[in-house]
Amino acid sequence: MKENTELVQKLSNYEQKIKESKKHVEETRKQNMILSDEAIKFKDNIKTLEKNNEILGDTAKNLRVMLESQREQNVKNQDLISENKKSIEKLKDVISMNASEFSEVQIALNEAKLSEEKVKSECHRVQEENARLKKKKEQLQQEIDNWSKLHAELSEQIKSFEKSQKDLEVALTHKDDNINALTNCITQLNRSECESESEGQNKGGNDSDELANGEVAGDQNEKMKNQIKQMMDVSRTQTAISVVEEDLKHLQLKLRASMSTKCNPEDQIKKLEDDCYSLQSAKDGMEDECRTLRQKVEILNELYQQKEIALQKKLSQEEYERQEREQRLSAADEKAGSAAEEVKTYKRRIEEMEKKLQKTEWLFKNQIATHEKKVHENWLKARAAERAIAEEKSEATNLRHKLLELTQKMAMLQEEPVIVKPMLGRPNTQNHPRRGKGAPLKGQKSISGVKCI
Repeated sequence: MKENTELVQKLSNYEQKIKESKKHVEETRKQNMILSDEAIKFKDNIKTLEKNNEILGDTAKNLRVMLESQREQNVKNQDLISENKKSIEKLKDVISMNASEFSEVQIALNEAKLSEEKVKSECHRVQEENARLKKKKEQLQQEIDNWSKLHAELSEQIKSFEKSQKDLEVALTHKDDNINALTNCITQLNRSECESESEGQNKGGNDSDELANGEVAGDQNEKMKNQIKQMMDVSRTQTAISVVEEDLKHLQLKLRASMSTKCNPEDQIKKLEDDCYSLQSAKDGMEDECRTLRQKVEILNELYQQKEIALQKKLSQEEYERQEREQRLSAADEKAGSAAEEVKTYKRRIEEMEKKLQKTEWLFKNQIATHEKKVHENWLKARAAERAIAEEKSEATNLRHKLLELTQKMAMLQEEPVIVKPMLGRPNTQNHPRRGKGAPLKGQKSISGVKCI
């Protein structure tokens, strides 16, 4: 009886353990179901993340294509900029050429203006010279008139001087006679002086003779005085004649000079007339040259104005085109800058999302690995529990079989006929079916179907 109670106690304990192990198996099964649901959710999340990654890859490809197209557009813009720079250089060359031509035209215009001013000054100088020569001509004409008057006066004076010369010549003949007389007087005076000297020597002895000859000496002295006076008159007339001769010579020289000057003004007048004619011809030539230069200056001014208008139009057109090109280039640069900024932002977002995806994928993989590890551990625990349950069941059947044998033995000992009916589902103790290692129990779902991701 004691063994029976122990067996019953063990059987109840085993049944309790079987219930606990079944409960544990149910709990592990529920955990496996939860883990499988979480794994499915993680798989769905991974699929959505992969889809998002594919979408981001497509957007990255599109952005790369846009970046390539933008780069091509930038290359085209750079080519356009280089072409614009070349055209600007060409325009600068054209402007420099036009500026050089303009400077040449300006130089020619300045030279024409200078030559015109020179011609004007020359013409003014010629006019002044002509006026001066006219005034000089008038002065010379007046001088000629004065000289003609003076010549007439001098000719009259010459005639009067010639008449006076004739009178003087007549007077000279008289004076020659007087001079001869004076010479005779002088000789007589010399003789009388000699006689007076000789008489002075004989002064002391001849006092009586002096008294006698006093009257004679007084007469002689009177004669000498008269002769001396006549001699002085002759000397005065000679000096007057010399003065008149000097005046005559001076008047003759003056007449010759007036005649020469009379000839010289005529030559000067002819020369001045020739100079006036040459200056007039030069003036006409200068005026013709001035007219031609003015016409040239007017033509050059018209050409310069036409070229300046054409250049202004061309420069305004080129400036308008350049501004349009600059606006286009600035718009293209702004688009390129905005596209580059968008590309940078997209790249940054892609990198951030890739990092996020990598992080989430790593987290999901870690979670899946931990869940798979837990599932595997739970599966191992379930297998161990199943094995323990199978062993406990086999032990329980053995115990039941032993209990039946004991009851039969007890009945045989009590000599009572006992009909023992075999138990339904009684296992054969000798040919006990063994399950394979890790085989799941009947009615239990296999958890090996959960794949490790």
